[in-house]
Amino acid sequence: MKKVILTILIAMAFLFTTVHAFAAEEPIEGPSVIQKQYDKILTLSNILTLYTSEFGDPEVISENYVGYGDIPGLYTITIGVATYTKEVSIRVMQTLGDVIAVTDDDVIYVYKDTTLTNNEIINTFINAKQLLIDSQSSVVVITNQYDDNPNTPGIYLFEFRILSTNGSEETYSTYIKVSPENQIVPDMEIEGPVTSSFWEVVTDNIVIVFLVCLIVVIFIISKIRKKRGKH
Repeated sequence: MKKVILTILIAMAFLFTTVHAFAAEEPIEGPSVIQKQYDKILTLSNILTLYTSEFGDPEVISENYVGYGDIPGLYTITIGVATYTKEVSIRVMQTLGDVIAVTDDDVIYVYKDTTLTNNEIINTFINAKQLLIDSQSSVVVITNQYDDNPNTPGIYLFEFRILSTNGSEETYSTYIKVSPENQIVPDMEIEGPVTSSFWEVVTDNIVIVFLVCLIVVIFIISKIRKKRGKH
């Protein structure tokens, strides 16, 4: 019987332990590759706004980018927070587009005083080597939230489908992040720890709740049978 009681206590302790959920899946969240055109301004402070961490504010640990941002080539920045680091590649290109930058998760950053056409958006991804379209292909835009908001800071979905004469088709979903002057819209935001309420914990652990209830019922029944057996 002691084992039964111990099992109940362990299960209940697990159930009512405060649960924390974090938005971040990595210690430092943000792109691994950033591409920019040689004549566009992208400073270290701009770059740092694309990175967040639940452990604090990321900082630049080392880099070989400053002083060469206007020279086509591949550069490296090491970003760190607490005991964690993240290696980021900065690719400076001769031709990319009239944008601030493009990241490896297919996101375009652009200032609000610049308006991109559909063709310019798609050509930016082609220049970034993140999209391949040949002469046998055509592009059909499906969703363009950016079209009505080119000069309003925010994050807008842009979806298009590539159709080929060979019968194949592929759909791409990307985002265009419009930024105010001298400031880049963060790549992603971490809301921090979220403490689940009592009923959320119960709902998320319904199997454990059922087992605890079952053990309690069995315990009560065994007690009743023992009392009856004494009479």
